[in-house]
Amino acid sequence: MAELKPFQGVHYVPEKIGDLADVTIPPYDVITPGEQAAYHARHPYNFIRLALGETLPGDSGQSNCYTRAAGYLHSWLQDGILTRDSQPSLYIIEQPYSYRDKALRRRGIIGVVRLEPFENRVILPHEKTLSGPKADRLNLIRATRANLDSVFGIYKDNTGIVAQALQKAVSAPPLLEFPSGGAGDFRFWQVSEPEWIWEVASVLEDSQILIADGHHRYETALNYRAEQRAAGSSSLAEDYVLITLVESCDEGLTILPTHRVVRSRPSLPFDRLLPLLEETFRAEPLAPDLLVEAMRQKRPGCAVGCYAGKGRAFGLTLAAAGKEAMARMSPNPAWQELDVAVLHTLILNRIFGLDFEKEKGGESLLYTADDEAAVALVDDSYDCAFLLSPPDIDTVWKVAQAGGRMPQKSTYFYPKLTSGVVLRLLEPEK
Repeated sequence: MAELKPFQGVHYVPEKIGDLADVTIPPYDVITPGEQAAYHARHPYNFIRLALGETLPGDSGQSNCYTRAAGYLHSWLQDGILTRDSQPSLYIIEQPYSYRDKALRRRGIIGVVRLEPFENRVILPHEKTLSGPKADRLNLIRATRANLDSVFGIYKDNTGIVAQALQKAVSAPPLLEFPSGGAGDFRFWQVSEPEWIWEVASVLEDSQILIADGHHRYETALNYRAEQRAAGSSSLAEDYVLITLVESCDEGLTILPTHRVVRSRPSLPFDRLLPLLEETFRAEPLAPDLLVEAMRQKRPGCAVGCYAGKGRAFGLTLAAAGKEAMARMSPNPAWQELDVAVLHTLILNRIFGLDFEKEKGGESLLYTADDEAAVALVDDSYDCAFLLSPPDIDTVWKVAQAGGRMPQKSTYFYPKLTSGVVLRLLEPEK
């Protein structure tokens, strides 16, 4: 049973900020070093100072990006840059965006959800995680005692009650509103009425929650609670984590694939790569532009697209030997047919020998959601690009509900949630 609760949100005071678009940012894990520096320069109260502070020469255990984040948070609250709502509330966001010339809008509910170990099958992960980001986020929550970024969760509501409640709530003027890149205005509402909150929360009691994005944040919250319990804390605040919930059938729920670009060391020449691929795949030659379009349209039977430079492109379809190999790896039928699992198991691991805990992206393996950029990287310096089709939400649910996990960076829920709209303190209000 998923337990959703209201909380006393902390958010910017528009009169102290000016344009809220100048202080909000994407989630920390998609920000490049160059973008990080640009956000620091954009505004003195930009949320980057809390979520992804700069590392400075001379940093120590007593003074570092985490302790500075805590200092900014406390001073911004004292100076009225941030305010904490007096009433426990749920919040609603509308995030407009465009994708391939189509105008879309995603609507979500922000609250706190009770932490549940994954084995309880209430909160479902769908991707594997890496250890590094969890250590970083744990240091940040220790210093700030706050949920700065939200987990992104998906729910199902067969009753339609939540959608009706949301439509009613957004008929009122928003609490915050600011332009969102020409696609429309980003809008944010606060809802404190107990009856409305109860209606929404009671429906979600019967729903599992699928983690779309923020697996590291959720697992960090679990680790932090365990750490605090071991230290003797009995605070109920540590039993919950900040979450943004979007309905599975929301019109604005867009999932992009994350392609892989590989540079092998030593280099694997194409005349050796193709025979290795043909051990488990049928390889159909395609023009590069046709391959890109085929993967965008999820061409039937084409599990993976391969571009190896010099105009060499192939659609790879699992052969009988490949299907047998996938079946030996897992009894989960949904996982066996998962394009990204096929890619990781039969190509990146078996042929290139990549260790995904070590290869987080960089010299040997690069991740990108831009298929044309992936092709261009091969023409520049990489050996080959492996393109994937967009995963659909039903497949993600099937894998998660069967207890499986997709490889890390299997899905890219687009756009990312906006960070800095609302955060949550783990300390009781004074």
